[in-house]
Amino acid sequence: MSSRFVLERIPEKNQGDILLVFSLIILSGIGLAALFSSSYHVGMLLMGDPYFFIKKQVLFLAAGGALAFLTSRISLDWLRGHSGILFLIILLLNLCPLIPGLGNEIMGARRWFFIGPVSIQPSELAKAVLVLHLANLFARNEDRLQDFGNVIVPPLVASFLLAVIIIVLQNDYSTGAMVLLIMLLIFFIARVRMPVIFALLGTMALMAALMLVSKEHRVMRLVSFFLPNSDPEGTGYQLIASQSALSRGSLWGVGLGRGIKKLGALPEVQSDFIFASLGEEIGFFGVLAVVVLFVLFALRGFWLAYHSGDTFLYLLGMGYSCAILFQALCNMAVVIGLVPATGIPLPFFSAGGSALLSAFIMAGFLINISRIPASPNHRRHQGPDSLPSKLKHKAGDRAFRTGGAP
Repeated sequence: MSSRFVLERIPEKNQGDILLVFSLIILSGIGLAALFSSSYHVGMLLMGDPYFFIKKQVLFLAAGGALAFLTSRISLDWLRGHSGILFLIILLLNLCPLIPGLGNEIMGARRWFFIGPVSIQPSELAKAVLVLHLANLFARNEDRLQDFGNVIVPPLVASFLLAVIIIVLQNDYSTGAMVLLIMLLIFFIARVRMPVIFALLGTMALMAALMLVSKEHRVMRLVSFFLPNSDPEGTGYQLIASQSALSRGSLWGVGLGRGIKKLGALPEVQSDFIFASLGEEIGFFGVLAVVVLFVLFALRGFWLAYHSGDTFLYLLGMGYSCAILFQALCNMAVVIGLVPATGIPLPFFSAGGSALLSAFIMAGFLINISRIPASPNHRRHQGPDSLPSKLKHKAGDRAFRTGGAP
């Protein structure tokens, strides 16, 4: 049975990579402590309950843990066969915020729709589904990457369609840009020809410029990034406030729970700028440790993907590791002032159910990959000129099991 589409199952699986699970637990624990410290004032101010955000986050953590457990054990064989349907579903879900009475506009963006008291941001879930869909498409056609019309165009159209729905219709520039970045990463990891990559970069740069100038608030964000002191009480306020909090934290911080910038000076301190509040309280060395944890988590994901021995698992693992790491680094870069302000949350830290669930889903898939045991006869990926499954072997030498039918 070919490993290029149907992955065979062997009866015994590993329990999951202990380093990956341990780093996930540590990041979630630190994130929960950081949210508890940063959100009690804004919770009391906005909701009349200092524990409002932390109580919701605990519930989402429990749901996220359950989803991570599920995705760590679900049949990847089954998911591959239904990745197109899942992608179609996520496209339709991203249209739901536009439906009157179902969607809701917050701060100019229509990112959410409501089912009873629960709000859902489908663009966050789109990242996980997009990686799965692209990994499947490229793994099925790994020997035909030169066929631009039949192999390259379909994932291009799917990715751009999803990004355009998010950017144009939902007015969510940052998430749409992240979707396109993930698409580009998968194309690069799959070793699509470099002329195609450069053409994509040029197209994305042009799209970014056009989208940027199409909305006044996006232009003002760019201006405030380069000239924050030109309007310190307006467009430059976020950057000045976040840098002030980090500066106050110095090397060792003022102590967890003892920060003062979260008491009104930092905007969206429970979500977009939680890293600034954390930096004030645990200092440079503390946040450096958080960065190292994210990097180690991603590196472990890269290692597991590289040693999976199958193109689909390789692309899936690399894609999810990159998605979590880049989202974290992007949020930190905004807080530090390296890139213009965006609405990208910090994975496992920022308040928000959809983003947290999406991160746990991706982490669960990485654990799933780590549970796949390698045969002693399996030849690992060697050299830059081939993906892991380019090293052909007899079907009996290795059964890539993902829980499908034997």
